[in-house]
Amino acid sequence: MNRLNKGIAFMAPILVGVFPILFLYYSNIGEVDFKDIRILVLLFCISTLIFQSVLTLYTKAISKSAIIVSIILIFFTNYSYLEKFIRSFNYRIRYWHLVPILFFLILFLAVLIKRSGYTDLYMNICKILIMVFGCLILTNFFMALPTIILKCQPQIKHEVQTSATNSWNEELPNIYYFVLDEYASFDFIEKYYNYNNNDFMNFLKIKGFYVSDDSYNDSIFTATVLSNIHALDYISTDDTPEKNRIFNRKNSKIFELLHESGYVTKSVETDSVNTDNAIPCDIPFQIDKTELTSFEYSFWEKTLLYPFIKKNMDQHFRKISSAFSFIETPESPRGLFTYGHIVCPHEPFVVDENGREISPKDRANYINKNIYLGQYKYVTKRMESVIQKILEENPDCIIILQSDHSSRFQFSQQLWNEYSVNYDDIKSILNAVYYRNVPFDKIKGQSGLNTIRLVLSELLDTILPVVEVPAE
Repeated sequence: MNRLNKGIAFMAPILVGVFPILFLYYSNIGEVDFKDIRILVLLFCISTLIFQSVLTLYTKAISKSAIIVSIILIFFTNYSYLEKFIRSFNYRIRYWHLVPILFFLILFLAVLIKRSGYTDLYMNICKILIMVFGCLILTNFFMALPTIILKCQPQIKHEVQTSATNSWNEELPNIYYFVLDEYASFDFIEKYYNYNNNDFMNFLKIKGFYVSDDSYNDSIFTATVLSNIHALDYISTDDTPEKNRIFNRKNSKIFELLHESGYVTKSVETDSVNTDNAIPCDIPFQIDKTELTSFEYSFWEKTLLYPFIKKNMDQHFRKISSAFSFIETPESPRGLFTYGHIVCPHEPFVVDENGREISPKDRANYINKNIYLGQYKYVTKRMESVIQKILEENPDCIIILQSDHSSRFQFSQQLWNEYSVNYDDIKSILNAVYYRNVPFDKIKGQSGLNTIRLVLSELLDTILPVVEVPAE
């Protein structure tokens, strides 16, 4: 075999292996530097070369070893997608079921390839792999090129001054609006999880909250619910394009209205999917990069090793914990609006009720009800602490505490059938309001959207009438 063919055979699996890394890099090139991925790229290149050299001793043909290594790398780097696809047909299949099957399948293919005599065919496949993955890498590079050029240009730093640096409006009470993602209503948690959450309800009432125990939202999809809440009207459905729903959230009428009324705005968004589309505000949520899911973890969590990426889950927990600390600390006792969408007790499940880390294999485990319930109890305790601190420091405030929907059991129709879940029950929400230590029973039976409208009507002395919740 000539040197060119040997080079092709060695290069094919390398391109297959580094493509997912480069794809993720080019997709996030505005936030990631090449130095953040160079060690990862080098690791894959060296590992691939070593592994292929060893396999060549087994197959006696470099083209055959190149195909085997390429197959292994494709499965390895995309394993989480494969598992999700298979689990969409049978949710009971788990990592420890699928990996042994995958191992024996690859072993069978390796033996089959070794014993076959189609060396020229495998070399042609190597050439195809180089063309396909080479073109994919170049295509992604050229798509990211404008951002690369912009990053290479010297940046002029400007001092940015927001209204947060101006004088605070001492006539306006602080407002805290918290949305706990997938926090089950009091009735739901007792009906489907056999857990009585009356201690939390009594805590809220003692603190001066009015608790509506029969509030429902219009959808079980967060994107739809929050889109309408921030638009202050029911303008989105579950069929509305995602970009439109994100636009409604990012261009929040609530933030706009309160900003015009003199409020300084503060926001925390812990939803990793929509972080880039967070609501513009005066005081945004910021965590050190060491606490955020780094590029490496974003990559590894898609691979065969994802259950062992312990720190990824640990960082998710720190992000949630930091969010609670962020929202309970006011920059001023007056004139501040704080919004927090905290993706918890929504999966991934990372802690039990005492904040201790649970097994990585349970991060999406809705079958064992104690897993969700543990994180649910943890969030409840943290929320009690937040409310306690806020009211001790500033009782003349407004606190709106809601969830977007109750537990969805991972949208599993099989679990819904097994637990006899009523779809409308999932729409039931936590809904409680503390209004400057004055009873605010107007929210009884109201949706999250109408609750906000009623609070703003009272606060701003304007008329935002209740709007009818659309029927499905």
